[in-house]
Amino acid sequence: MANHDPSHPTAPGNNQPLVPASMHDQGGPLEVSQPFASPTFSRTPAVVNGGMDASWFLNSLRRRWLLATCMGLLLAAGAGAALYYLFPESDTAMARFLVSSKQETLLDNGINISGPTESFDIYKATQVQMIKGPKVLRAAMKNPDMQKVGFLRQEENPEMWLYENLDVRFEGNSELMRVSLTLDENAEEMETAIRAICEAYMEEVVRASRIERMKLRDALKATRSNLMAEIREKRDEFLRLSEELGITPSGQFDPSVRMLFDELSAKMRQRAELEEQIVEIQLQYENWRNTKNNPGLQEQQVDAMVSANENIAYQEQEILALQARLRDAEKRSSGRATRLTRRIQKDLNFAQQSLAQERNQLRQQIKQQIANQPDYEIALVTEQMQRRLGYLNRRLLQLMQGRDVPQEDGSTEHEMGINELKETLEAKAVGSTDLTIRNAELQQLDEVAYDLSQRIQAWDIELDPKAQQERVQLVEAAYTMPGINKFQRYAITGLGSIATLVLTCLGIAYLEFMGRRLNGPEQVDEGLGIRVVGTLPALNAKRMMNPKHPLVAQLTESIDSVRTALMHDSTSKPRQVVLVTSPSAMEGRTTVASQLAASLARAGRRTLLIDGDLRRPALHVLFDVPLEDGLCEVLRTEVDVADVVRPTHAENLWLMTAGYCDADAVHAMATDQIQPIFEKLRDEFDFVIIDGAPVLGLSDSLMMGQHCDGVLLSVLRDHTSVPSIYKSTELLRDVGVRLIGSVVNGVSARADRRVTHLQIASPKAARKQLEDQHADVAVATKPATKPATEVQDLDDLDDIDFSDLSNDD
Repeated sequence: MANHDPSHPTAPGNNQPLVPASMHDQGGPLEVSQPFASPTFSRTPAVVNGGMDASWFLNSLRRRWLLATCMGLLLAAGAGAALYYLFPESDTAMARFLVSSKQETLLDNGINISGPTESFDIYKATQVQMIKGPKVLRAAMKNPDMQKVGFLRQEENPEMWLYENLDVRFEGNSELMRVSLTLDENAEEMETAIRAICEAYMEEVVRASRIERMKLRDALKATRSNLMAEIREKRDEFLRLSEELGITPSGQFDPSVRMLFDELSAKMRQRAELEEQIVEIQLQYENWRNTKNNPGLQEQQVDAMVSANENIAYQEQEILALQARLRDAEKRSSGRATRLTRRIQKDLNFAQQSLAQERNQLRQQIKQQIANQPDYEIALVTEQMQRRLGYLNRRLLQLMQGRDVPQEDGSTEHEMGINELKETLEAKAVGSTDLTIRNAELQQLDEVAYDLSQRIQAWDIELDPKAQQERVQLVEAAYTMPGINKFQRYAITGLGSIATLVLTCLGIAYLEFMGRRLNGPEQVDEGLGIRVVGTLPALNAKRMMNPKHPLVAQLTESIDSVRTALMHDSTSKPRQVVLVTSPSAMEGRTTVASQLAASLARAGRRTLLIDGDLRRPALHVLFDVPLEDGLCEVLRTEVDVADVVRPTHAENLWLMTAGYCDADAVHAMATDQIQPIFEKLRDEFDFVIIDGAPVLGLSDSLMMGQHCDGVLLSVLRDHTSVPSIYKSTELLRDVGVRLIGSVVNGVSARADRRVTHLQIASPKAARKQLEDQHADVAVATKPATKPATEVQDLDDLDDIDFSDLSNDD
C-alpha cells in the first residue's frame, strides 16, 4: 500500500482523479443524461423478472464466453467422438418373413384340447426366440456356405456370436419379421450368413411343424385302415348268416319288429358317434401330450427363460462392449497383437466362460424348477378331457342300459337301451334280429369310415403346399441394404458436435442470465426508469497510476461532468449534502465519492468528504491518515465535529474519516443526533459528499440518507444484479430518500481526442521556453527529434478504445 504523496499525479488538487490504492470500489468516466424526477414504481418492471431475450443472451454469453467456448468445445468433442463410434460405417444384410396372425385350417375338431388360445404376441416372441435358438443356429453353422464366411471363422464360438449380433424383430405392429445383421464386413458374406439362418429356420421350425401335423394325419389313416378291415370282416359274416337263415339282406319284417329295429338302429348310430368322439378325444389328447413333452420344445422354453434373465443380459452386454473395444483396439493396431488387445481378449474369454457357466447353472435351475413345479396347463387340459369323456361315457352307458324319462304328469317312463332292444328282438326273431343288428352295425361303421375319409381328405388339402400356405413364409430373401457411409458418418458427427456446442452455449448463457447482472445503462434508464447521471468505463489500477494514460483524462472529464450536473441541480433544488451509495460492495461507490469531491474542490467549492461506511471504512487508507477521531466519535459525542475535519493536500478539500465504529455509534445514527452535525457542516462547506455503506444488508445508508439532500446510486456493469438495483431504489423510496440518479461503472467507451489533447499537450509557458532553447541550437544543426512533449499528430487519438481495460489489476 503506497503512502499518500501530495506531488503524486493522482492526489486531490493536482487536476488528476483520486484512485483508491486498495481499489475498494471502482468507477469510470460518466456521460450525463437528461435529468428527470425520481420514478415511482407501480409494478415490478419486466427487466427484473422477465424472460431471456436476445439482448440478455448475448450479454450473458459475452460475460461467460471463455467458459462457454471451452466447455462447449470439450463437450462437442466428446459428443462427436461418441457419435463417431456409435455410428460406424456399416451395411445391413436382411431377410423378411410374413408371420400370419392366425393359423388358417379346414378342420373343425369340435373341441380345443390345446389349452388356452395362444395370443399372437406370444407366438411372435416364440418365433423370435426360436430363430435365435441353438437348434436353428447350430443347423445354420452346418451349412457348407457358412464355412466361407470370414468373420465367423475368426470367432471362437460362432453360435454365441450370432446370438449376440443377430437382430430379429417384428417391424412395428405388423406381421413382418425381419432378420438382419449390421456390420462393417463383406456384404456377400453377411448375405450368406442370413440366407443360411433363414434356411435353417424354415427347416428346423416351420417344416418341423408341418411334419408333426402329417404324423397326426397318418394316425387317422391308420385308424381308417383298421376300421375298413373290421367292416370287411363284419360284412362277410353278415352275408354268411343271411345265407344260413335264408333271409335276404333286404328282407321284410312285421311292423313291431321294424319299429324296434329302427329304434335300435338309431341308438346304434348314437353309440357309434359317441365312441368315435371318445376315440378322437383320446387320440388328440395323446398327440398333444407327445407334443407337450417334446424335449426340443422344452429346451426352447428353457433357452427363452435363460435369455430373459437380467444377469445373463447384463453379461451379454459386457461381452458386446468388450468385443467392440477389441475391434477398435485391433483397428488402431492394424491387426497386430498388442498388450491392450491381449488384455481385452483375456477379459473377453473370461467373460464368455463366465457367461457359459452362468447359462449352464441357470439352465439346470430352470429345469429343476420345471420338474418340481406342477404343470397347470396339463392339469387344465386333462381335467377338460376327463370331463368330456365322463359326459360321453355317461351318455354311452344310458344308450346301452336305458334310462327313465320323466313325464309331464310326474311319472317316469323307461326308455330301453341297446341291450334291452337286442334282447327283445332276439326273443322275437333270434336269427333275423341278429342279421338286422349286424346290418345296422355295418351301416354305422360305413358312416364312421366315411367321416374319417372326409377328415383325411381335409388334412391332405391343408398339408398340400399348393393348396394351403404355411403360417410363416419367406417373402424377401437375403439382400444387402447400404447403411452409413463415410460422408454420412462425418455429417452425423459434425452436426452432433455443432448441436452440442450450441446447446452448451445456451445452457451456460441461461445459467448466467439467472443472475440477472446489469448489461448496460439502458437497463437502468429504460428498464427501471432510474435517471442515469453518467457511465464509466472499466478501470485498471496500474493504468490509472499512469497520469499520461488517456483513461486518466477521460475519468477526470467524466467526474467534472457529474460535478457540473450536481452544481446545476443545486441551483433549483438543495443538493448540498449528497450520499453516494450502491446496492452491494465493490460497485464503485468509494471511487465516485472521492473523485466527485476532488472535482468540486477543483471548481473552487469548499468540499468535505465524509467516510460514511462506518463498518468498512476506506478513505483513511486512500488519504493516508489515522482512522480514529472521525464520524463515530462525533456520534458518540466524544469530540466536536470541528475537531475531526482534517485538511488534505488538495485545495478546498477536507476529509472526515469514519472513526472507530461500535454499537453505540451505529445506534446514534438512528436518532436525531446526526441532524445537528449536518446542519453545522452545511454552514461551513459548499458541498458535503458522503461515501456511504451499501443499501442491501445494512440500514446505515437508509438512516443517513434521510438527512441528506439526495443520493447517487453507484452500480457496476456485469457485476450488480438488476433485482438488487430495483430493491435498493424501493428501500430508499420507502424511507423517503430522494434519489438523484445512478452512475453505471464498467461500460465500454472510446476516448475523445478533445479530452486527451489537454493531457498530452504541454503548458504554453513551458512550450515557449522549450522552443527558445531549440532555436539557439538550430543555428548549428537541425534537431534530430522533436520535443517529447510536443503533439505530433492528434488524429492518432481519435480511435483509442477502452473496452479492453479490466476492473481488476
